[in-house]
Amino acid sequence: TVPDGGLFISSGIAIPVQATDLPDQPVYWNLPEDEAGWNAPVANDAPTRLLAPLDHLLYSRPRAKELFDLDYKFEAYTPVRKRRFYFALPVLWRDDVVGLIDGKRENGAWRVTDLQLLKHIDPDALRAGLHRFARIAGAEKVTAGRKVEAKWKKALSGKIED
Repeated sequence: TVPDGGLFISSGIAIPVQATDLPDQPVYWNLPEDEAGWNAPVANDAPTRLLAPLDHLLYSRPRAKELFDLDYKFEAYTPVRKRRFYFALPVLWRDDVVGLIDGKRENGAWRVTDLQLLKHIDPDALRAGLHRFARIAGAEKVTAGRKVEAKWKKALSGKIED
């Protein structure tokens, strides 16, 4: 790295952006064509994402707490009688974690075994995010187990569309 970015700046390859809202005020670099995006508003129709337990947003538990006020614990290695979830996936909608969803791939389907919503989410947005995740996992449909409320079973279950 070049501390002052001299060559990068003079050649127009990158533009420095100082994060003044962080304690050590680090400098990050972006491409000139991306500069407009730094100040552009975020669209309200942002997709719903299910975050895998070892996703970079969750890997640093203090960062997850700071960003989303989420006390996340990967419980796969916790004894069964002491865990809430096995493979809980935080649900990221717009700019917030709105809940946790647990599931597994079973006989060509992604089976939702538990759902804990912490905040409101549009059912269609949750369905779209879940179906995207299930399609990536190789499932053809989504089903829901007995722990999932009836209204959410209906909203989430079904064949995965291409």
